[in-house]
Amino acid sequence: MIKKVSYRLERTTFSLEEVLSDEIRYVIQRTVQEGRAAIREGYLRRNCASGPEFLVACEIAENSGLRITP
Repeated sequence: MIKKVSYRLERTTFSLEEVLSDEIRYVIQRTVQEGRAAIREGYLRRNCASGPEFLVACEIAENSGLRITP
């Protein structure tokens, strides 16, 4: 499962998962459930809608035990 991560920015607390699209969240979760050790950086970069979403996807993937490979 995806490890839950939350950050506090000034007075607003938000979860990194709120930044991700459902598709990217599903792909990371499925990759973890299938027991794979890595996810491709290129896939995340192509399918994330923005730079911040890409960074969050990488953070969540790494926190979930996946390596990010080129």
